[in-house]
Amino acid sequence: MRHQKKIIATALTLLAVAAPPAVVHAEDDNVFDGKSYPGAMCDSAASTIASVRTGSFYANSSGAAALVNCPVIQDSWLSSTGLAFSQLYFVNPAGGTFTCTQSAYDANGGFLSSRSFSSTTSGLQAKLFASGTSYLPTTGNFGYIMIQCTVPAGGQIRGYQVQEKA
Repeated sequence: MRHQKKIIATALTLLAVAAPPAVVHAEDDNVFDGKSYPGAMCDSAASTIASVRTGSFYANSSGAAALVNCPVIQDSWLSSTGLAFSQLYFVNPAGGTFTCTQSAYDANGGFLSSRSFSSTTSGLQAKLFASGTSYLPTTGNFGYIMIQCTVPAGGQIRGYQVQEKA
């Protein structure tokens, strides 16, 4: 009996070593793969611009318009399908112009395409970067997507959402 246990243990060990690892998903390219980011993920492009990242949002406290970068994380660095949906929630002060551009780049940083919006309406609002079938085109393998906004003095980025295409 003892000898049988050793043989079984040895066989199981050999199977575990010889068996290739199981991969459930090589890449997570789920059609429902959406992400929601707080505006506090965004930051001024220049370190000399006075801003506040408090709670969940970014606020431009500099007294002048500021260029702001907001990261977009893609689950699959091999995915070249782009985005199916994206929007930004923001506060535009009275008399301000809030402009945002979402851009796609290839692995070398070469510009591929972009979608933009601009608003002079004051108050809390949400704007889509894409509507209908006008989605952000592909990035190519290893490419990336970024959001860059011009936030007027007193303006805030409250949050943004993206959904990758499958």
